[in-house]
Amino acid sequence: MEILVVIVVLGILATVVLFTVRGVTDRGEQSACAGDARTLTTAADTWMAQESRNEVPALGTSADRYELFLVDKGMIRQVSTYWNLQANGTVTTTGNPCQATAAAPTAIAPTAIAPTAIAPTAIAPTANEPTAIAPTAIAPTANEPTANEPKLETVIPGFPATDDLQVFLLQTERDPDLLGKSGAELADQLRGVLEQRGSKQRKAALELREHLVKWVDADQIPAALAVALDELLAPLAKKG
Repeated sequence: MEILVVIVVLGILATVVLFTVRGVTDRGEQSACAGDARTLTTAADTWMAQESRNEVPALGTSADRYELFLVDKGMIRQVSTYWNLQANGTVTTTGNPCQATAAAPTAIAPTAIAPTAIAPTAIAPTANEPTAIAPTAIAPTANEPTANEPKLETVIPGFPATDDLQVFLLQTERDPDLLGKSGAELADQLRGVLEQRGSKQRKAALELREHLVKWVDADQIPAALAVALDELLAPLAKKG
C-alpha cells in the first residue's frame, strides 16, 4: 500500500517539474531570439554607416543573402537561424520563433488506489561482471569557432567596437538603455559634441569626458564603454 502511494506522489512531482522546465526553455529561446535580432541590425547599421550606404548588398540569391554578405565582411560570425536580414537593415522572423507557446494546463484526475496484498519476493544475488567501456570520439560541432573564423569585437554585449564617433553615436541612440541609467544623457551630449566646431567642440568634448568619469563612479554606465568613448574624444579635447 505504501509503495503505491509513493509512486502516485512521484508521478505528480514529475508533472510539475515538466511544466517548470518547459517555461524555462521558452524564456531562454526568447532571449536568444532578441539577442540575435539586435546583433543583425547593429552589424548592418554599422557597415552602412562606415561605407556611407543605405542598403546592404546581397551575396547570392538565398533568403540569407544579406547575412552572407555581412559574414563575408567579418561583421557577423554566421547567419541567423531565427531571422532574415533585409537590405535596409531590418529583420523579419522565420515562423515567429521568438513567441513562446503557452502550455495548456492538464487536469490530473484523482486515482482510487485499491489495497493490494504484496507477497514477499526472494531476490537471488547476481554477479556483477565488469563492463569494458569503449572510448567515443567526439566530433567538433559547427558552433565552435575556428582559428580563421572572423569575430566581431564588442565593447559591451550588443555594442560593436568602432573607431568612428558617428557610428558610436548611431549605436548609442539605437538603444540608450543598453548603456545603463545615463545612456540617454550620454547620447545627447555626444551629439552635442559632434554638432560643435572649433573651441566649442573642444569644450564640449572635455565636459563629456568629465561626465564619463562621474557616471562610471556612480555605476550608471559600463566602465568599458566609457574607456572606448574617452579614447575617441581625446583627439577632439586636445584641438586648439
